[in-house]
Amino acid sequence: MRTLKQWQNYQQLELIPDITSRKIHLAAHQLWSGKAVPGAQLVCEQGSVWLTQSNDPHDYVLHPGQGFSATCHGKVVVQALATATISVTNVRNKLAMMSPLTRAWHQLATVLTSRFDEEHL
Repeated sequence: MRTLKQWQNYQQLELIPDITSRKIHLAAHQLWSGKAVPGAQLVCEQGSVWLTQSNDPHDYVLHPGQGFSATCHGKVVVQALATATISVTNVRNKLAMMSPLTRAWHQLATVLTSRFDEEHL
C-alpha cells in the first residue's frame, strides 16, 4: 500500500506532460503518417497538405498558418499537395492515459493530499 508521501510523488510524476515536436519537410505528393493522441497539433508552415485521421470522419486541407488539433487517438496521414513543411507536436498527458480505476485512485489521492495539507499546516 502506498503512503501519502508516495501518492504525492506519484501525482507529481503523472502530471508532467510528454511533449515532442518536430518539423517535417515533404516533397510534392509525398506521404507522412504518425500516431496522434488528443491534443496533438499539426501546423502547415509552407505549401499545402491534405490530412486525414482514423476515427475522424473528416478530411482536411491545410494552407500556410493553418493547423489541425487531434481530438481522438488514431493514425494521421498527411500528403503534400505541393512541396510543404509541417510541424507536429504530440502532447501526451500521462494522467489521461491511465485506466479509469487508476485515474480514480489518483484523483482520490489528490483530494486527500489537499485536505491533509489544510489540516496540518
